[in-house]
Amino acid sequence: MIDTSPRARALYERRGFTAVRTEHTPYLRGLLGFGAVTPVHRPAGTKGAGDL
Repeated sequence: MIDTSPRARALYERRGFTAVRTEHTPYLRGLLGFGAVTPVHRPAGTKGAGDL
């Protein structure tokens, strides 16, 4: 997950994902417009909000 959108992060958390860590990537800021990414994890077999 690109770490620039609090709304996106809230969506992932509502779906049962948790942030693993934040990786700072300053070399991507000029190239892609963001300087950090946050890998997320959700255990297999768990259902988040909205899952059927």
